[in-house]
Amino acid sequence: MKRRRGLSMIEVLIALVVMSIAILAVIGAFPTVFKTDRRTMFSSIALYDAQTALDTVLRANVFVSTTPVVTTPFSNPTPGAVGLPNGFQSVVGSADPGGNANFQQVSVTETWVENGRVRSITLVSEVEP
Repeated sequence: MKRRRGLSMIEVLIALVVMSIAILAVIGAFPTVFKTDRRTMFSSIALYDAQTALDTVLRANVFVSTTPVVTTPFSNPTPGAVGLPNGFQSVVGSADPGGNANFQQVSVTETWVENGRVRSITLVSEVEP
C-alpha cells in the first residue's frame, strides 16, 4: 500500500483549534493592557503636577498657608501643570515635626477619581524661608 504525504484533516483541525485559542488569549489581554496604561498615565500626570507645585513652593522660599489651598486642574495656578480630569490639587503647610520654628513642612496632594475609585499622591518637603 502506498503511503500518502501531508497532513490529515484531524491534524489540521487540531492545529486550527490550538491557534484559535492562542489568538483569543492574546486578544483578551488587550483590555487589561489598556486599563493599566491609563492608570499609569494618570499616576504620572499626578506625580508631575505635584512635583511642579512643590518645586514652585520651594523656589518661592516662603511659608505656605496652614489652610489648604485647593485648586482644580482648570484653575491650577502652577505654571506647567497638566491637570487631571475629575481631580484637584491641595497645597498646605504645617509646623516642622522636629519643632524647629525656622522650618515648615509643605504637603502637595493630587487627588483624582478613576473608574469610580478615589486615588491620590502626596509629596512632602520642608522649606526654610
